Amino acid sequence: MANVSIISDIVGGWSESDIRLANMSESINMFCETQGSGAANTSILRSISGNEVYVKVSDKKCRGLYEASRGHDGFPVLFGVFGNELWIIHDKENFTCLYTGLTNISTPVSMCETGGEGSAHPHLIVVDGASVVAVDTTLSDQEMLEDIRTIALPYRVTQEDPEHPSQRIVPTHCAYCYNYLIVNDSGTDAFYITYQYPFEREGQYGAPIDYDIFMIDPWREVEMGYKDYGFVTYSEWSPDLTSALVSNGTLLYTFGPRSSQIFTYNSDVDAPFVSPSNSANMIGIKAPYSLAKVGDYVFYLGSSAIGENGIYYWQGNQLTRCSTPDVERYIQNMKYPQDAVGQVWQENGHLFYAITFITDDYTLVYDITENIWHRRSSKDKLTNAHHYWRPQFGLLHDGKIMFGTDDGYVIAMNNNKFDEYDGRPMIRMRRSGALMNNYQDFIVDGLRLICNVGDFDDANLVPQIMMRYTNNGGYWSQQEIGLLGRQGEYGTEVEWFNLGINNIMTIEISCSDPVKFGLIGGRINYSLIDS
Repeated sequence: MANVSIISDIVGGWSESDIRLANMSESINMFCETQGSGAANTSILRSISGNEVYVKVSDKKCRGLYEASRGHDGFPVLFGVFGNELWIIHDKENFTCLYTGLTNISTPVSMCETGGEGSAHPHLIVVDGASVVAVDTTLSDQEMLEDIRTIALPYRVTQEDPEHPSQRIVPTHCAYCYNYLIVNDSGTDAFYITYQYPFEREGQYGAPIDYDIFMIDPWREVEMGYKDYGFVTYSEWSPDLTSALVSNGTLLYTFGPRSSQIFTYNSDVDAPFVSPSNSANMIGIKAPYSLAKVGDYVFYLGSSAIGENGIYYWQGNQLTRCSTPDVERYIQNMKYPQDAVGQVWQENGHLFYAITFITDDYTLVYDITENIWHRRSSKDKLTNAHHYWRPQFGLLHDGKIMFGTDDGYVIAMNNNKFDEYDGRPMIRMRRSGALMNNYQDFIVDGLRLICNVGDFDDANLVPQIMMRYTNNGGYWSQQEIGLLGRQGEYGTEVEWFNLGINNIMTIEISCSDPVKFGLIGGRINYSLIDS
């Protein structure tokens, strides 16, 4: 007599072990979502949304996107860096290149925005790893072209020695906190602060704006006591470089290769940011551009003796490790995880942190809402190979979640589209965990998947699902096709029969048709083998 078993882990995330028989569980372009009372299962796997072209900006690689709170019309406006170019993007038809002098075109940029009080003016700040570029966001495009400029950078604090003059700082990250613009010096353990409310006018209306925001002009030393470097602060709790920094609007976080530290504002104009004695730890940052924040959350890839290859997030002053041993082991085996790029966004109640390893061609995504990992990928243009997920630098703008791409596009997520912006199919794949019967052989008479069937918009499409399986973690069966039914065929059953003798069975299913593929559950019919 056949037995029936519910496949309890057909819905799950990425937890692939380096020991194949232990666990081969993987989800690509699908994420878990907990269901409410009365649902067919406590959790389902949903397809990620596709994306569509918002605007083709350039032929160069996107290095960052930022929404400034105030444009010339008083409404939020989108900026993007592509290669050496800074663009302002008003809408699909209206965008302008403002600047072509950015450097280090292979790495991301850091951007923030200054506020304004009285005579101050909000400016977009772009830090490219060598320079700080500023432009007044309230100007017209033509006025911006005339206004945009690089800001004179402070010198590193050293003893005066004519034979060994001091070097200017090398900023890679910026933040704006309590009306101070802050940049790191990636070559030392210092960060530098402007005067409060930078970009003020030097007098009454019509007077020129003061662009010496880091206070390095010689007259300041005579009249105000500053010595060509303005305010400088050190991450003094550990002898470490300041590789990156970020602010959540309340706290300032600094990161080095071996440590991280929190600074708070204390209203002292001579030392506006201080670090309490209990606000440092010995978990540093391995990939400076893995740093990403949204709201009160700050994510990054960790390093140092106790944090190597872990992925962490700060929420306020609470540090949490969200990576699993399998995730960390996978990162440990990578060729160059130091070039990882992070992004974080909220989508339909989920908070996603995606970390893309450029050299190793891999993207992992943590869903803080579900506390589960999954993988995202983009299909190769010519083959079915998986590459890292192409959308980068996700943010919310004009009610849409937008991303930049390597080929110069700004794209928008579309919840009703299930392929990529250039028509490339989006492969959704789920590989189950191990199915077994006390490590005894059993015959699989049938496999049934509970999917959303017939729930598609295209009446001419008959979407397919592919299935294969392995009973040893190494050799896979041939792929077999299942049908998800035509539009309105809600009674379609997705089944396969006579799957042979298995001991430790793993099932893999995939769908590349542009439909809302969802996986709710599954079961197998099996027979025991007499001993």
